[in-house]
Amino acid sequence: MEKVFSLNKNSKCCMLVINKKRSFDQNFKGDFNLENNLINRKNKDNLKYIYTGLQIIDPKVFSSLNSKIFSINVIWDQLIKNNELYGVESNIDFFHVSTINTYKKLLEKFKY
Repeated sequence: MEKVFSLNKNSKCCMLVINKKRSFDQNFKGDFNLENNLINRKNKDNLKYIYTGLQIIDPKVFSSLNSKIFSINVIWDQLIKNNELYGVESNIDFFHVSTINTYKKLLEKFKY
């Protein structure tokens, strides 16, 4: 991620994403698509990648905000529009605890 972020002079943010096929919880619809390390939301009915929660972001992207409370999606949408949101695909399995049922299934899977 650090390499992708630093090598792309247009990069204002780089996030770690995972193909939703690698997610333990198959209920995720997907957040983004990834093409040549650029994040997009084209084809909203077929978003193949899930945001893992990890990102490197230039603090300057927040300077144009007028609100102290906002959704990070506002930032991401602007970065996508300007081709400044990069992504790196993780190849590990994704065990996100999204619901109590998923939590119980993970406990069972790992015999805790």
